[in-house]
Amino acid sequence: MRKQGFTTKIYPFILEGLLLYFLYVPLFLYTQSLPFWEYLLLLLSAPLLYFLLKRYIKTHMMVLLFVPGLVDASTTFFQFSIIAAIAIALFFYWRLIAHDEAVDEQHDFTILTYTLGLIFIDIIFFYDDKVIWMGIITIMVFICGYWWRHLHFQQRKMEGADLFGIALFLSVFFCLGLIFWGLFPLVSWTLSTLWLVITQSIIYLIGSLLYLSGFRQSDISINSSRSIDIDSAFNGLPFTGEKPSGQVTNTVSNASIGWEVTGGVLLLLFLLLLAFFLYKKKLPSQEEEVSLDKKDLDTIDYGDFKKKTRLSKRKQFSKPTLFVRKKVFEIETLALQQGIGRKPWETLQDWLRRMGMRENAIYLYEKVRYGEKDLSDQETEVFKKEIKLLQQHVNQWKSQSK
Repeated sequence: MRKQGFTTKIYPFILEGLLLYFLYVPLFLYTQSLPFWEYLLLLLSAPLLYFLLKRYIKTHMMVLLFVPGLVDASTTFFQFSIIAAIAIALFFYWRLIAHDEAVDEQHDFTILTYTLGLIFIDIIFFYDDKVIWMGIITIMVFICGYWWRHLHFQQRKMEGADLFGIALFLSVFFCLGLIFWGLFPLVSWTLSTLWLVITQSIIYLIGSLLYLSGFRQSDISINSSRSIDIDSAFNGLPFTGEKPSGQVTNTVSNASIGWEVTGGVLLLLFLLLLAFFLYKKKLPSQEEEVSLDKKDLDTIDYGDFKKKTRLSKRKQFSKPTLFVRKKVFEIETLALQQGIGRKPWETLQDWLRRMGMRENAIYLYEKVRYGEKDLSDQETEVFKKEIKLLQQHVNQWKSQSK
């Protein structure tokens, strides 16, 4: 296995730190506001502190002794509340002891799933411009980090096309963030109105059911002296038309930007997308290298084989002797050696689509690989063309990686 670089090690830490932010929003960031730049500074300095701790702290007991010191430092230098400092200390404790440090992209997808769920909850109940910008930063960190680690996994250097793709993604995502920020007042008003309609509808439904059951407003009282006003019970909820106390009420006025800026961003986004499609159109397609008659694939009768079945166990067998199976085995082995073979989480169909094989030929590939069935002469000729196309793709990748 190739040795992990600094970027590969620090990327999961940053991603988990962003998850920590959205987890703490309902706990203390909404009631005890933390400056946006201060949390970003903590997020950037935390990895350095983490690697320093990993160098000198070797036992769990030393980590337990370190936690009170981290709580004290957080309350002193960052002026955090006690709850926030303890939460950050527990996060470091989990990261130093309980968490597996091995690079695992499936773990990253799990972290991203939890983060997106927390972002959705925070936006609905604690809508703030800082939450929006932290969400944008989270997506950018995940995509760019995943891209970088994908290059690291393939053991190749970054090329011009990769730089163009990353720059295009960052530009488009930044433009989308500006557009969303410009529409902040409209989104806030929409969520407020939607929440008000939902709560009033629930109140009306409950009142109607009580009325049909024989209850009246005079029947609902406490000690027969104080009546309950059902509507007033919902005034404290978010987005009911009432303005909650605190500095969050000023986010609409602070986040609004001119419509001219929004229009300019939309125009810039359109130009970026146009440049991307023009660039993609100039790239040579694989179909130009090997001409494959579409009729050869469309005229084949696959019968019941088109019905997808789940393969519970992958059959193990020795190196094939038949021509088709031998070619399949050789290409799978060669692709794996070049770093473009199937990844652990990829299905057979996903890998073939990534390699550029056409959809109908995938069924032939599975038929040979797993079905233990022979192909007709027509199917064999078509499959030879697909194998030739796949062989060209692997050889081209091999020459570029040198």
